[in-house]
Parts: sequence; C-alpha cells; structure tokens
Amino acid sequence: MKLNLDDQQLDIPCPHCSKKSKESIGRLKNNPHLTCSSCGGGIDIDADKLRGGIAAAQKSLDKLDATMRNLFKGG
Repeated sequence: MKLNLDDQQLDIPCPHCSKKSKESIGRLKNNPHLTCSSCGGGIDIDADKLRGGIAAAQKSLDKLDATMRNLFKGG
C-alpha cells in the first residue's frame, strides 16, 4: 500500500521567534525554504531528512500490510 503524505500538514517552528507555521509535506519536499509570517526570518527544512522519514514510514506501513495479509490468509 503506497503511503501519500503530501497533503498532510506539519507545524514548523521558526528558529528565530518560535512561532509555528503550518505547511504541507508535498510543498516542503519541493521547496524546503519558508519565510516566517511573524518575524520574516528564513526557515530551511532538511528535505533529505524529510524524504528519509517518509521512506521509513512507508517501509513500516509495507511491513504492517504484509503482516495483516499473513494474519488473514486462509482464515
């Protein structure tokens, strides 16, 4: 089962003023730079870490899917 988190929103804290901004994962994957709406400071997201986290979540979901299929096989 393919996990698509692109529409999910994350709270991103500003490293300058700590105000949180909401942004979609899909937008962050494509453009990992934000400007804080409160103080105007730049926020850079590590897109490689974001993609790695998504890949890890997908791997866990794949394992869960396989386990569930095995549990209900032939039952």
